[in-house]
Amino acid sequence: MIRDGENGLLFEARDVGALRDALVRLLSLQQVERERLGAAAARTVADRHDAASYIDAYRRRLPALAEDPDVPLADVLLSRAG
Repeated sequence: MIRDGENGLLFEARDVGALRDALVRLLSLQQVERERLGAAAARTVADRHDAASYIDAYRRRLPALAEDPDVPLADVLLSRAG
């Protein structure tokens, strides 16, 4: 999860002014703060999106296709079950 100012900058979707404000905020940070923010963002991605967890999720969900091959693959992979 992105936490504003900790591992990213948040702004309202489709709000160009909010995006501009976030970019101004980012550019106004000292280099050391931008580096800290970037490193925290990289840690967040690495912690939440490793290959092993994706492979495990596929292995848990793919048997559902054998039960009902007419279910779209995307529905199976995006389901929260399993």
